[in-house]
Amino acid sequence: VGSGVTILAASILLGFADPDFGFTGASVRLVLAMIAAVVVINVGISLVVMKVAKRAFDVSAVLQPMPAALAIVGISVLVSRLAGISPGFLFGIVLGVAYARELKLRDEARLGILTVGLTIAAGLLAWIGYGVASATIAGQGFVNNLLIEALAAVTLEALGTLVVALLPIEFLDGRTIFRWSKPAWLGLYAVTALIFVFVVVPLSDNWGKMSAPVFGWGTLFAVFAAVAIITWAVFRRRARVSPYGVRPSGVRPSSREDAAPPQRSRR
Repeated sequence: VGSGVTILAASILLGFADPDFGFTGASVRLVLAMIAAVVVINVGISLVVMKVAKRAFDVSAVLQPMPAALAIVGISVLVSRLAGISPGFLFGIVLGVAYARELKLRDEARLGILTVGLTIAAGLLAWIGYGVASATIAGQGFVNNLLIEALAAVTLEALGTLVVALLPIEFLDGRTIFRWSKPAWLGLYAVTALIFVFVVVPLSDNWGKMSAPVFGWGTLFAVFAAVAIITWAVFRRRARVSPYGVRPSGVRPSSREDAAPPQRSRR
């Protein structure tokens, strides 16, 4: 129930990225498209990763709603509107995966890389489907237009979300991958950035009446950079305090294969 409510709330928030969003049939269609995109990214990919984790590492996992992530969703929509950017850089991760026991950093990083790879694949497949559907069934009724918008939403959600999800801050996959291997993290982020520039930006420019000026993109990235730094600082401060007292700031795990905290959310 919590996951369903969180997904619905995120989808409605994402709908407000459209300046014409309101009580109209087109807005209802947009919300349905956003629900499809959020479910694909949060539930579909997570279930695959959970199955791999069970087979490869014999660890059970459950989906866990992350209602606090709705704040980041709201920020992405607000900045998109204020900076004059069409819906092309939207954060839609509102569910996490909580593992039943601790995993080694290497194993958790591999699951994170798998998640990133599946997300990129889903985004690219949806992008291809969007191109085909736009050329063949555009304007042919509610259902066909819903399919086109859903494919566009999956593309934007998958490939746009990764720009934030790979940031090396505490509660995202980027943090685990960064801790395990900085070259691997850098390579993944470079690939994601290239895909974002060549796929998401052109697609967002063709969605609706809004545009994506250079100033707008710069403003958006600056705001998210500030949010990332503040969030990192807060989590770093909290990480120094253990249940048994204060951990000295100079103490670090003795091995790169240290275990991740139990019940940690993947995203």
